[in-house]
Amino acid sequence: MSPESIRITVRLPKEQVDKIETMLATGKYGKTVSDLIRKAIDDFIETEFSPDNVEKKVVDLPKASVRALEQLTEQGEYVSVEDAIRAVIRDYVKNTIKENEGEKE
Repeated sequence: MSPESIRITVRLPKEQVDKIETMLATGKYGKTVSDLIRKAIDDFIETEFSPDNVEKKVVDLPKASVRALEQLTEQGEYVSVEDAIRAVIRDYVKNTIKENEGEKE
């Protein structure tokens, strides 16, 4: 954290605090509530301020699909799971467009 930080106080419903505590218990989101909230804000800002030629979307995937994408990434097929998702969607869209153009002819 930069030395020039500003404290912001936020009130949250108990249900949200309970979910935050559950997330922290996994160790995946930092050690403190502040860590988790900073990460959430960073992710939100990154999404909202993406380049003009990019629109970020959140997708829900079955766990089995995520595991398959992780395996492909571990095997070196993709740089990251996010890269794999982009590639799969890009190829699907290209193929769908080609199929649709073939139907019009």
